[in-house]
Amino acid sequence: MAYKRAAKWDHPPDASGVWLLMLTPVSASNGEDEAWFQSGHLAGFVVVHDRDEDGAYESIGHIWTATAW
Repeated sequence: MAYKRAAKWDHPPDASGVWLLMLTPVSASNGEDEAWFQSGHLAGFVVVHDRDEDGAYESIGHIWTATAW
């Protein structure tokens, strides 16, 4: 939703590829099971693709950075 508001798109990029997010930390916790949890504000993301299906993500399909960053 933050991306749609900032970019003024009526739809986000498609769900294919791998989405990598950058968050500005708000809180973090290391639970009893050693799982790491972090919450934050979306600062940006990149969607990468493995177009030739060799296991290496060599293609950027979309990139976005929040205006504040």
